[in-house]
Amino acid sequence: MTPGGSHPTALKRLAHAGLLVSTVLVLLAGFGLLWLITSNPSHFAGNLLASYLLLWGAFFLLSRRPRAEKMTRFLLASLSLFLVVALLEAPALARLVDYRLVFATPILAPWRNPQNLLDPELVHIRPPHQQLTGASRGGDIARLFHTPSPQLYRYNIRYDRDGFRNAVDLDAADIAVLGDSIIEGPNLSSAQLVTSVLARLQQARVANLGQTGYGPQQELVVLRRYAVPLRPRTVVWAFFEGNDLKNVHF
Repeated sequence: MTPGGSHPTALKRLAHAGLLVSTVLVLLAGFGLLWLITSNPSHFAGNLLASYLLLWGAFFLLSRRPRAEKMTRFLLASLSLFLVVALLEAPALARLVDYRLVFATPILAPWRNPQNLLDPELVHIRPPHQQLTGASRGGDIARLFHTPSPQLYRYNIRYDRDGFRNAVDLDAADIAVLGDSIIEGPNLSSAQLVTSVLARLQQARVANLGQTGYGPQQELVVLRRYAVPLRPRTVVWAFFEGNDLKNVHF
């Protein structure tokens, strides 16, 4: 082959290398844009699918295998993944398993917690006579901001027939206390609750009507539905400026 005959071959190799580099750069840019905009679980699922298609797109563009073989590989791989996902999701759809509980995934929205009941006015509430035992390292602030804490809180919680943090079912109370997690104290023992301390100081029956995640509009429903029937002499409505106004839209 003459020196001049090798020139087209060198150009083809150079063009192929340029195409390879350009494809890799576009692929990396696509991955970067996809994962930078991830903000919620639905975006995350969409990004996984888009990333999967991007990788196959690069395979189709760069591989020298016959087109029919590439299509067959793509269809078989996609079908296999679909069947695996379907087999994993089937028990969840049938409500036989909740993977959030299996893998101890934090569930920040109380209405998404399968251990809570849905309510048309309150959105969510604890189930009657629920009992929870466990331990939590650090309080709400440490958990929300991922701050290491040496303090270990052990709790043994019992809820009343209405889903509130009372050791016994109450038909009457001297004082009713409304609020959110500050009043419910989901990580505290019963003796450490603000309502328990208030009961000891006042020598009175105190109803704990706090519920994690409630805002003023839900606490008003609690006042009408649960506090008023107890005929308390005093109602304490605790307001937490940290998130109560934000919870109004729930």
